[in-house]
Amino acid sequence: MSSQPPPQPPNTVYAAADVPEYDHNDPMGIVNYCRAMTIAQGGPDPLADPPPTPASAPPPPSANTRKPAILPPPPPPPCARVGCDNLGSLNKRCSKCLVACYCCVECQREDWPAHRKQCKVNRKFELNKQTEEDAREGDGQDPS
Repeated sequence: MSSQPPPQPPNTVYAAADVPEYDHNDPMGIVNYCRAMTIAQGGPDPLADPPPTPASAPPPPSANTRKPAILPPPPPPPCARVGCDNLGSLNKRCSKCLVACYCCVECQREDWPAHRKQCKVNRKFELNKQTEEDAREGDGQDPS
C-alpha cells in the first residue's frame, strides 16, 4: 500500500508574484486583481461560466413563474327601488345621473318619483366636479 503525501496548498508567495498589479485607471482593475489572486492561490475562477446543464434538466425555478391573478368581475349592484330584492344591471342605469341601477324598466319607472330629487343632486354634483376640473386645467394647476 503506497501512501501519497497529502496535497499541499500552492505557495502563495510564488503565486502572488504571478498576479499583475492593481491598475487604478481600469474600472475593472479591482475585479481583475481579485480574480487573479483567487486563481493564483489555487481557488476556482470566480468569473468562470457555470458548467452546462443537461438538456433534460428542468429550468431553474424563477420568482416570476406565477401567472397574474385574474380577479372575477364585481357583483352587480342591487336594484335602487326600495323593496326590490333583485340585482340591478349597469346596463339599466338612470340615463340622467348614471348612478341608480335597476333590475328592469318597471322598477325604474316606479322609483322615479323617489329618485327624481336625488337624480338632480347627483347631476349637480357631477357638473360641479367637471367644472372644477376644467377650471384647474385652465389654470395650469395639477387636477389631483
